[in-house]
Amino acid sequence: MFCGAGGLTSGFNKAGIKAVMGSDFDMSASITYKINNPESEILCGDITEDETKNKIFNYIDNHNVDIICGGPPCQGFSLAGKRFIDDPRNQLFKDYIAVVEKIRPKIVVMENVEGLLTFQNGEIYQQIIELYQSMNYKVEGRLLIASEYGVPQKRKRVIIIATRNDINVVPADLFPDKTTVGADKQITAENALKDLENVECSTDSKYDSTYTSPFTKYLLEKYNDIKKG
Repeated sequence: MFCGAGGLTSGFNKAGIKAVMGSDFDMSASITYKINNPESEILCGDITEDETKNKIFNYIDNHNVDIICGGPPCQGFSLAGKRFIDDPRNQLFKDYIAVVEKIRPKIVVMENVEGLLTFQNGEIYQQIIELYQSMNYKVEGRLLIASEYGVPQKRKRVIIIATRNDINVVPADLFPDKTTVGADKQITAENALKDLENVECSTDSKYDSTYTSPFTKYLLEKYNDIKKG
């Protein structure tokens, strides 16, 4: 849900998890999602409307869905914005949870900005935790920093994982271990992009660079694997 162009979907796909359906309000994002995930259904609609929710339920009735993931829009919670209390986007997490309550997947992954933890003195975050608990889910949220997981970006995100009480899995077991803790191990923007600085910007440009870092070598190997596949 709130799939956008399919960032979370891409991660799940790489983990071997098949995407059954994506849902988003933005048509351009929905088209991009479908191009990148032709095997997955896409529903472009307003999740606050019952008609959209019912379309999701009707489609899911014919599929075995183990996981629901998504990031309800976070502009109202973001530390970078003005954090208006009455921003209607602040309530979209309720529509997300309403879909979870109906489908009752084994696992739920919910992503949001760091500001969710402090917005209205943490009341919204606590409300989300209690809603999952009231539906018989075990739930845990953590603030993760992308640069500590091999990503050349210092992006902070709150990840909330909920697991249904009747399965023998606790959320703590599903959070990843940190791989690049400390400045000496973290990947910089230079590590990721410096090999592109001399590539001409044109429709017939060719990649030609003598600069390599372990990260660019990794990306090049992945790119070559995709071309071969």
